[in-house]
Amino acid sequence: MKMLESLAVVYDWLVGRLHEENLQVVFRRMNAQQYEDAFECVEYRMVDYDPLMLDYQIAYMQSAGWVAEDLSIVLLHNGRAAGICPLIILQRGQETLLSSSVTDVFPPLFATGVEDSVRKRLTKGWLSSIRHLAVRWCIPVWHGQEGFRNQEGLSHWHHLLMMSHARLAITHDWYVDLSRDLAVIKAGFRTSYKSLINKADRLWRVRVIRDFGDREAWDEFHALHASVAGKETRAQATWELQWDAIVRGRGFLICLSDATGRMVGGGYFHFTTDEAIYAVGAYDRDLFDKPLGHAVQHHAIRELKSKGVRWYRIGRQCYENDVPAPTDKECAISNFKSGFATHLFPVYRTFNHA
Repeated sequence: MKMLESLAVVYDWLVGRLHEENLQVVFRRMNAQQYEDAFECVEYRMVDYDPLMLDYQIAYMQSAGWVAEDLSIVLLHNGRAAGICPLIILQRGQETLLSSSVTDVFPPLFATGVEDSVRKRLTKGWLSSIRHLAVRWCIPVWHGQEGFRNQEGLSHWHHLLMMSHARLAITHDWYVDLSRDLAVIKAGFRTSYKSLINKADRLWRVRVIRDFGDREAWDEFHALHASVAGKETRAQATWELQWDAIVRGRGFLICLSDATGRMVGGGYFHFTTDEAIYAVGAYDRDLFDKPLGHAVQHHAIRELKSKGVRWYRIGRQCYENDVPAPTDKECAISNFKSGFATHLFPVYRTFNHA
């Protein structure tokens, strides 16, 4: 396996490859604002494509010891932004990966109104470039992923991968349909949760940290997370990027305090106009028998409703036959989250050989 050369070498090679595919692109590293503008024009603004989330993922992987280089692009058609493609190349030791978010490469997201014929041509050219990149840097297998996009059917990206004999694994994600009335969403909560939420509202003071909010509360949440984990699990830079998302109106923190004002739990949520995710949670282990997570999820759903977000991707549903097999802890977490959800959607993960 080849060691990753300098960014300039990878970048120059990819520029040449894209030219061979007759693709016009703008690299995010060369024009971050154009990627941001293009993101605002796609049909469904998935959190994983958000430039703030890309910055976070790069910092997170770097803090875990990976060399991480951003190769994300804006696809152009007739000189105008037609879609975006997040891509990061990663290397640690002898291992090299292609990724959009941690381990998987996502399909292009297209702007509203782009014709199907144009989508197919751009997708084919971008996928061909990724395949050649995997061969050039001796990446024997790379993973593709396609999940919920608020559209019917699968993309041309998925079709092309399967036509190339990719192996397929299916996982599942829970969502909350935030277009429903709040009363209807709450009526669908697991029956046992309703009394626990009422109890939580009596036990805890609930605060929402948003926009130019309380930095002291964010630092307290960070400290709680480290205390619960028994160590710092990631670099300070990643916490700063999440705080920046709060300041820029793309994230918020739900925090719970006891009668003395001590923070006992909280959850950080990242969102776009179309989708939100539950990104980080931390809860006092000594209060495991108390309704902490229930209160955080309930108030997060209320906050997302107030912001007009369309869908809340609450988390994965684990099954014993998933690949890789989930841990007991992961199964317990997914069972908890499922009690708030309205929909279960498949995630298609492909294993693609270079």
